[in-house]
Amino acid sequence: MGQRKKIWAMPSKTLYSWQKGAYDTRYTIHPAESAVWQRGFMLYMILGTLASDSGARRAAARPEHLDRLRALRDEGRLVLAGPCPAVDSPDPGPAGYNASLIVAEFPSLAAAHTWASEDPYARAAVYEDVAVRPFCQVLP
Repeated sequence: MGQRKKIWAMPSKTLYSWQKGAYDTRYTIHPAESAVWQRGFMLYMILGTLASDSGARRAAARPEHLDRLRALRDEGRLVLAGPCPAVDSPDPGPAGYNASLIVAEFPSLAAAHTWASEDPYARAAVYEDVAVRPFCQVLP
């Protein structure tokens, strides 16, 4: 057999080869190299779509929303967070933002859903829709 190749952040220890119709054991991951192994919990993506008339509610809820994000950061669980501009510009001006994205570590999908539902933006109806999904970080 040939040299083993490292595959980063794969969810299992072997890679299924569709061409061969079997598990290809040449591709393995060392558990210490897995992002999940290093972090301890799974990552989840929370994407909140902003309601079109939410500007005033967003401004009022923002300080508490940022405090919750800072708490995640201070616990070492926040990977990234920020708004999505409504136009292709780092400063959207009057166009504003149409969504916000949070990628953070939670013990389970249910815990991520609970955290998202308790967010000040969710409670103040800033979001018209919130999607919570498992997330696998490959890089960096």
